[in-house]
Amino acid sequence: MFSPEFEVALTFAAHRHAGQTRKGTGAAYLTHLVHVARIVRGYGYDIDHEITALLHDVLEDTCADQAERHAVTAELEAAFGSRVAQAVEALSEPRFDAAGGRLSWLDRKQAYIEHLEHASALAVRVSAADKIHNLATLMTDLDAKGPHIWSRFRGSPEQSAWFYRAVAKHVAHRIPREPIAAELSRLSAALDAQVEASA
Repeated sequence: MFSPEFEVALTFAAHRHAGQTRKGTGAAYLTHLVHVARIVRGYGYDIDHEITALLHDVLEDTCADQAERHAVTAELEAAFGSRVAQAVEALSEPRFDAAGGRLSWLDRKQAYIEHLEHASALAVRVSAADKIHNLATLMTDLDAKGPHIWSRFRGSPEQSAWFYRAVAKHVAHRIPREPIAAELSRLSAALDAQVEASA
């Protein structure tokens, strides 16, 4: 079914992510966003979930500094409403500390996990869908190409497994009865097993 809101969000995301590709694959970054939107739709969530899915990386991956991040957040609120804008903000890893210095990989991931504690259910569901797609593609690539694909990532295999496990735990705590949480836990456990087996 046609949704003008979805089309506006997809166009916004395509503009912001123009030229970006998925790590190590060459696929347009937009493919990830569409997959995440399809996942939340598949679980029966409303259009705000699909829009948030399309926009969930805009602040984190397309803003050069805090000033641009604030400006784009205002654009999101004006175009898609405060519910979506707040969810996108909650789903965005911080890149800079209070003094303007760049945060480490671990600091960014820990901040993301902490945000999930207080994020809306909308944000938590989109986080789950995002991680489900990331884990599904990661596991597929590991099976097809082997462990050398870890060189694409800043975190080690063990660190990545820890991060997905922590997110899955927080999602399961926040939305314990929802099937999307169970699927994320299943995929996280599968990655744990694969990392342990190759250690």
